[in-house]
Amino acid sequence: MKKDIVSIDIELIRKKARHELSHEEEQHLEAWLSSDKANKAYYEKAQFYYKTKGVFNAQKIDREHAWNMVARRLKRGTNSLVKRWTVAAASVAAVVALVTLVTLVVKQPAEQVQVAQKVTAIEPGHRSAELILSNGQRVRLGQGSQELVEENGTTINLASEEAIYKADDQKASADDLQNTIRVDRGEEFTLVLADGTKVWINSMSELRFPVNFSKAVREVEILSGEACFAVAHDQQRPFIVKTPGHDVEVLGTTFNVSCYKNDEAIETTLVEGLIKISNQKGIPEPIIIEPNQQYVFSKTTLDANVRKVNASVYMAWTQGRFIFEDDSLESIFKKLERWYDIDVFFINNEKRNESFSGRLPRFENIDVILNMIEKVSDVEFNLQDNTVTIK
Repeated sequence: MKKDIVSIDIELIRKKARHELSHEEEQHLEAWLSSDKANKAYYEKAQFYYKTKGVFNAQKIDREHAWNMVARRLKRGTNSLVKRWTVAAASVAAVVALVTLVTLVVKQPAEQVQVAQKVTAIEPGHRSAELILSNGQRVRLGQGSQELVEENGTTINLASEEAIYKADDQKASADDLQNTIRVDRGEEFTLVLADGTKVWINSMSELRFPVNFSKAVREVEILSGEACFAVAHDQQRPFIVKTPGHDVEVLGTTFNVSCYKNDEAIETTLVEGLIKISNQKGIPEPIIIEPNQQYVFSKTTLDANVRKVNASVYMAWTQGRFIFEDDSLESIFKKLERWYDIDVFFINNEKRNESFSGRLPRFENIDVILNMIEKVSDVEFNLQDNTVTIK
């Protein structure tokens, strides 16, 4: 069943109450308010909480107390859909303000807005990874600042959120030394390669790359997982990303590649510039991909197609957000499994195909995400230890 959801950033409503909106934000908020009466009702209730309850600083709110208050209000129920939504929206506004996440406004009949079971807080992922140097030495990343020096003189400056490679051109050999970075469940990390290319690496991913680029072609390999590349422009040296299914060649551009082992397809999404897909079995000619296009390669059938997408959705994880656009519950929880290091089981398999849209914060605890999804659906969650059961 598809859920028709309209979203608005709760931060805009908070800023409106404090008279802090820019002209552009004011226009965005007004457009949202005029698009639906339910939005207007939600806004008025949220404003009431901000102005009369002093809900401005999320850090000063007792989250436990606020959630208990919401639970009591939602359980009262009502016979009117409009009244049900008004009460729920007012209550949810208080909780959502705690985390300034995007509110999901549902435009559909509902039997009863359900309250998520109280669950043990599971924190989101963090910046961490394991780096394997050319000599086999393993270094844990994300634990503070230090400087490493590779055998060819390349320096690696490690910080809490990224590793920056800087080649020593005088010492660099023609044979590129290789490093490997492994990012586990519940982790992400960022690299700046020796040519200046920036790479965001998602959970459960592995990337192999040279410590410097001395050859005519810059080449890295995604062994599995997902990475987003902002490639430094170099007209003389193309940049090639090798995946398990094909090669992606660019001169200077931004794109995202997802090739998880347990996904049926490899998806390459272009944000800006141009990329060329080549070396794919059964397709002799290279395929050119333009911005806001996605190349989808099936690992089972070896078929491929190009489709139009909103590329920013596939970049959102690099900016601390989840954006879902008619995504199935099954695909959503694949992402949440990797990031929160949880296991997910569906008791009711029909729930796998229910679709949702919305924007959620990547650095909030899992209970915040579960509560938001539960409020806009008839899905129920149970969390025990690190296992989520979906009813």
